[in-house]
Amino acid sequence: MVSVRPDRNRNYMCNYYFRLRFNFLDGDSIASDKEKLSIISTDEGFSVRLISGEKGKPIQDKSTGALIGGPYPTKEDAETGGNSAKRALLVWAVSNQFGINFGDGKVRSLVTEEGLNYFSALHGVPCRNDIHGIDIYKHEENLQFIKFEATASVAKGEDNFVSFILNEFNNQKPLSEKQVISAELYCSSFFDVSFRSRVVTLINSIEAMLEPEDRDKDAIDLVCSMIQLVKSSVLEKSVKASMQGSIQWLKKDSISQSGRKLCGSLLPENEYMGMSSTKFFTYCYGVRSNIVHSGGNSTQEIDLLDLSNTMQLFVKDLILASIEQTA
Repeated sequence: MVSVRPDRNRNYMCNYYFRLRFNFLDGDSIASDKEKLSIISTDEGFSVRLISGEKGKPIQDKSTGALIGGPYPTKEDAETGGNSAKRALLVWAVSNQFGINFGDGKVRSLVTEEGLNYFSALHGVPCRNDIHGIDIYKHEENLQFIKFEATASVAKGEDNFVSFILNEFNNQKPLSEKQVISAELYCSSFFDVSFRSRVVTLINSIEAMLEPEDRDKDAIDLVCSMIQLVKSSVLEKSVKASMQGSIQWLKKDSISQSGRKLCGSLLPENEYMGMSSTKFFTYCYGVRSNIVHSGGNSTQEIDLLDLSNTMQLFVKDLILASIEQTA
C-alpha cells in the first residue's frame, strides 16, 4: 500500500493539501454539532478533518462537506492522500447505504481570476475556486473557497463516521478501479429521482465489476470462423469492420452470464425478494433491458420503487463481498 502520509524523516517543507468536497442527498448529513471534525491528528502536524459545507455552520446542518488532509511534501503525495480519502468515503457510503456525490473534479461555478482577486481584497484573505471532487493546493494562511449555490432526511452518527474513515484511511483494502467505479455508480443511484433510472444505474454498477471469461475452445473456434466469413464477404469495408468488432465479443461470456457467475460466487446463500442472488440478478437484468430497449412497456405492473430499494441492498452486498474477497 502506498503511504498517504508525508515521511517526517525527509528534509523538505510540507506545503500541499488535498480537499475532497462531496454532496449527500438533500437533508442527509453526519450527525455532528461541530463545524470541524478531526479524523486524524498527529504530533508531527499531519491531519485529516471533516468540515461542513459552509463556514460557521455545524456539520449536521449541511448536506455538503469536505475532507481536508495534509500537509504533504509533494503534489503527487497529496493526490495519493486525496484518492485514499475518496475510497474510504466510498466504502463507508456503500456500507451505510448512503448516497454521496463527488462530482467530476471540475469547477462548475467558475469565479474568474479577477473575481477571486476582488473577493481576496474585499475579505482580506486569499480565495480559490471551490471544486466538487478532489482539489490539490499549496498552503496559504486563511485560504477561503468560493462557490455560488442556488423532505425527509437522514443523519449518520459522528462516532461511526470517524472510526470508519480512520480505519479505512489507514488500513484500507486495495480497491481496483473497477470496484471504485462500481461504488461510485452505486452511490450515485441514491440521487436518481426516477425509479427506472435507478434500476439502470444499479445494473451498471454491477456491470462495472464484471470481467467476462473466455468461452471454451469450440465456441471460440466457431467465432473465428464467423469472423473469416465476414472478412471474405462482399460487404462494404466499414460494415465488415463493424460486424467483426461485434462478433469478437462473442469470444467472451455475455454480461448476463458473467453477472450470474459473479453473484453465485460472491453471494451463494443470499436471497432477495424470494430469489437466489443469481435469479434475482437475471430478473433485474431483464427489467433493465426492457427499460432500455423496449421503453419499459412490460414493467408497468412492477413496483419499481420496491425493486430499486431491494436492488440497492443487493448491490451493496455485492460490492462489499467483492472488496472482502480481494482483501
